[in-house]
Amino acid sequence: TGEKKLNRERVMDFVKKNGVLPFIETFVPGLFFQKDLKNIERVYEIAAKTPENVLLAYTKAMRDRPDMTGFLSVFDKPILFLAGEKDTFIAVSSVFEQARRSVRGQLKVLAETGHMGMFEATEESVKILKDFSKACFHVSSL
Repeated sequence: TGEKKLNRERVMDFVKKNGVLPFIETFVPGLFFQKDLKNIERVYEIAAKTPENVLLAYTKAMRDRPDMTGFLSVFDKPILFLAGEKDTFIAVSSVFEQARRSVRGQLKVLAETGHMGMFEATEESVKILKDFSKACFHVSSL
């Protein structure tokens, strides 16, 4: 959306002025619904290793990427949409709309989870991914 593009522009400006660490200090907690998770510390460690030029290039690429949602209506293979119920970065309603457009999309929503389901709901995320993978390998049309 235009708003997301503007926010990414603001991120680039902030990082250029303040650096990576001040950005991740404000950004990382917002990825999580469950703020007390010890995994936030791990994400800080990973993010802190990101060079500024990489963060800027990534943010620019996200800002400038073309809209590919039309592809969902013609791609006839299974697609898994895994969303966090409390994700403030990608609303469940947006993920639902993408899954609805998909020919063979499956939507799974992780309860009480933000953007980082792999940390907040690790076991459930792994189970969903394993089940989806198994189902894909059993589909003869793949």
